[in-house]
Amino acid sequence: DRYTSLARLSPDSFMAIRMDGTMDIVQWTGSDLIPIRRDFSGKRVLSTAVDRKRGILVGTDQGLWFSTDLGRTWQEIALEP
Repeated sequence: DRYTSLARLSPDSFMAIRMDGTMDIVQWTGSDLIPIRRDFSGKRVLSTAVDRKRGILVGTDQGLWFSTDLGRTWQEIALEP
């Protein structure tokens, strides 16, 4: 259960990608990372980006997803072939 990358979402929360390609939203307590929730079970996260307004874009092996509420909800982005 090791993380390969972290991206800051707020002063104390991060998007954390695991070695198996799943993603957690975690909170930093000052001494430890506490998982708040796991997203994209059954999908492999391939890339991520966070914009200045804290929008999150996640590319998975099964599509592209966007969140505007720090990862609480996700909307799939339809890609034209």
